[in-house]
Amino acid sequence: MMSIKSLNKWANAHTYYPLDLLRIVLGVFFFLKGIQFVAQTHMLTELIGPLKGYGGVMLLVHYIAPAHLVGGLL
Repeated sequence: MMSIKSLNKWANAHTYYPLDLLRIVLGVFFFLKGIQFVAQTHMLTELIGPLKGYGGVMLLVHYIAPAHLVGGLL
């Protein structure tokens, strides 16, 4: 069984900083986009306007903003 120290050594040896930076930038972008969707719900409803013929559009409106907020934090 692997110990925490050996897993830590493996993680430190396989760190790739440009990829970490990309993940941080995307996280900040998604979080800010989630805040924008919460503040301007009319913009979000316009974006998903072509889906009005399908069921669950209101469910999408209430799912997209929290998904961006939580996804950005993660």
